[in-house]
Amino acid sequence: MRLEILVSDLLWVSPAREHELSQVLSVFNELLNESEYKDFVPSNVDEVFKELIKQECVLSLREENGRIVGLLAYTLHENPYILFKKKFAQELVWCVLKPYRKHSKMLVAYLEQVAKEKGCTSVMLGAMYSSKSKVINRLYKSMGYNKFEEIFEKGIN
Repeated sequence: MRLEILVSDLLWVSPAREHELSQVLSVFNELLNESEYKDFVPSNVDEVFKELIKQECVLSLREENGRIVGLLAYTLHENPYILFKKKFAQELVWCVLKPYRKHSKMLVAYLEQVAKEKGCTSVMLGAMYSSKSKVINRLYKSMGYNKFEEIFEKGIN
């Protein structure tokens, strides 16, 4: 994989490594505190991230010294059904600490490269409906993404 470098701020993207799990969790937990969806995070989130890192499915935005300041976790899917047969990468979590958010797109650009190298034909970015939905929609469109599907949910507790 190529290393993406933004010279002006000396930030770069690379896969997170197993020994960096605590840094990944630190960034995730810091941003989780801002989230409207704290209750949706599983109690074993550390195990989930550990497995995703092991599968090289966590990308990290880093400062020049290597400190992680953002992350994008994803999964790869190969839909075997004849109607929608394709291989794609799907973002699970995309979060960047506030001072670095203007560089968030670096993670998506790197994911697109990785997905292409792994034989994917598309990348899917998702966002749960929230007060930030309009801003997120504009961001996704600015990166060339189109709305693909809307999902409706009803709790059955």
